[in-house]
Amino acid sequence: MDQNEDFFGGRSSGCFCQPYSLELVTVAVLLVSVLASNCLDIATTFNYTVAHFGDTSAMDYLPGYFVAELVLSGVSVFVVDIFFASRIRLNQRYRFISCIVVIMAIAALACGCVTTGFLFNAPTRLNLDSPWVKSPIFAQNILRACTALISSGAICWGYRSSQAMTRRTESVLQQILQFAVTRGVLLVAAQIVAAIMFEVEPETLRWMIFHMMLDKIYVITMMTMLNSRASFRETLALPVTESDFLRRSSSNKRMRNVAMAPLQSPLDVIHHPNHAQAQPIFSPENYQEYWCRAR
Repeated sequence: MDQNEDFFGGRSSGCFCQPYSLELVTVAVLLVSVLASNCLDIATTFNYTVAHFGDTSAMDYLPGYFVAELVLSGVSVFVVDIFFASRIRLNQRYRFISCIVVIMAIAALACGCVTTGFLFNAPTRLNLDSPWVKSPIFAQNILRACTALISSGAICWGYRSSQAMTRRTESVLQQILQFAVTRGVLLVAAQIVAAIMFEVEPETLRWMIFHMMLDKIYVITMMTMLNSRASFRETLALPVTESDFLRRSSSNKRMRNVAMAPLQSPLDVIHHPNHAQAQPIFSPENYQEYWCRAR
């Protein structure tokens, strides 16, 4: 089976190739869900700060679009988690981790649905302090935090275990590692803060400040990852010269002539440190895969 795998671009061949059209559908679904979530957030804010400002009886009632936003924002987060799980699954060593991510993402979405169902039947601010609401919301935030930590850690560890043979590829790998670490820290911090604020003061609605940002942060980080591929391709598309190769050991110094047979386009070489000889392995983009041999 072809082992040329990539968290960011998929496979060049094999039965696990993700069609480009499916990626476009995923992005379109996320954009629509985030736009709808923004509209519901605006409607909720308008309801409390303009339409019923100073009306204490109206402040104790949760409008329907407030409850609907809880589900819709959860769908956006779920889609992003599944997308990253599909990227992790492309590496056979981490398929078990991708299954864990999927299970935790489904559990988090289910917790949100339980809360939504309860609030639709009893849409009052006092019920936010009910165990049927507090426990599922707290569990949802913790599950999301763990999912973000696991997925970002798997991507980071996957690229960390690969050794770049050129300075250009090393620079791209460092950027990907920085993105994975930053994404993980940002999402985990946001989820934990939202969970703590909801657990402490659910009736004040102050936790909504962080809740309204969560699905946007998930989608923005995913879009950033997808948009970064164009700049990576431009960086890696330049011709490889002897001066580009890193001198990691004395054996590398003897590699004056390197025969490369590109599978897609002449971009770059990545070498796994646990192999005695260079092996084809995933690179920052799935468009640069080589058999590397020293003469």
